[in-house]
Amino acid sequence: GNRHCVKVRAINGPLSVSQAANIDAFAPTVSSAGYTATINNSRGWDNIAALRPSQIVNQDDRTVNISMPFKFIYFGTIYNRLVASTDGWMSMGGANVGVDTAPANFGSPGDPNNLIAPLFANLYCNRLMWKHLRGAPERFIISWDCRERANGSRVEFQTVFVRGRNHVIYRYRDVHFARFRGGGWVKQGMSSGRSNVSLNGRLLPAAVGTGAVVSMRNPRYEEELPRVSGVTAVLNHPAASMQVSGRSHVPGDMEIRIYRGGGGNSCAGGAFHAAFRTNGRATSISHNFTRLTRGTPYCVRVQSENTAGTGVGAVVTPELQLIPRILRNDVRLRPTANATQR
Repeated sequence: GNRHCVKVRAINGPLSVSQAANIDAFAPTVSSAGYTATINNSRGWDNIAALRPSQIVNQDDRTVNISMPFKFIYFGTIYNRLVASTDGWMSMGGANVGVDTAPANFGSPGDPNNLIAPLFANLYCNRLMWKHLRGAPERFIISWDCRERANGSRVEFQTVFVRGRNHVIYRYRDVHFARFRGGGWVKQGMSSGRSNVSLNGRLLPAAVGTGAVVSMRNPRYEEELPRVSGVTAVLNHPAASMQVSGRSHVPGDMEIRIYRGGGGNSCAGGAFHAAFRTNGRATSISHNFTRLTRGTPYCVRVQSENTAGTGVGAVVTPELQLIPRILRNDVRLRPTANATQR
């Protein structure tokens, strides 16, 4: 609800011409393709430069393949890799899509696939950094410390991937938005196929030292850590088999692992024996394991995984009983009186 005054000055020797205009605040939200982008002039920032990040330095028109530390849902597809460019954009997926220094309208031919564009422009980067931060909320940071091609002004911005919530956050610390707004200077937003969330012209002009944050979320893709319950393991001693079942309170990729020996949720100290997993996400799992080793207790681990993490439940079985065997040499026959009374 704030109003902003922008003053533009032109200086030529001793002459100075200035013009001021009031600009109504842009709409604080943008909604498209199921996403809602919330825009505010806050100063959220993770200083990963001081945390020994992975990085490339002093690069121009360069892309790099990056493995994400967790799975992430973007426009309904799960990814664990991305390509980052020194020109202020990323492409979700594992293939290096090449260099693109010329931002065009969203959906234009040649636009990078599955595009994330915090500040897609022709830049020269002093440092392009990335770092996994495990503190709540767990997040993966891509951070740019670059310069504008036109005049060498410094621009600092970063993209945050929030685990489980699958939010995409753009943060800007030292960016002169007024120089980038409109035209072919910059593209901001994200897209996949024909769907896009365009932020072009949405960010307010900012003076040095003023930050901005854009948080993009889609409630359909927000997930919580699965809780596994109802883990049971029923031994069939004569058949040397075991029926295992378990449940997850939210859909996840479910798996049963059984170990010879071991204990706890991780079945620590056990020797892996066999596994069974669901074909896609599920809320329950059941499987009958056969050909078990007699005289051995089993540790059973049931897990459910989604983008928020892995929930685990476990149980330890009694020993699978040995089946008594009667050997021929052990058989003894002896005649006795009154055999009918025996």
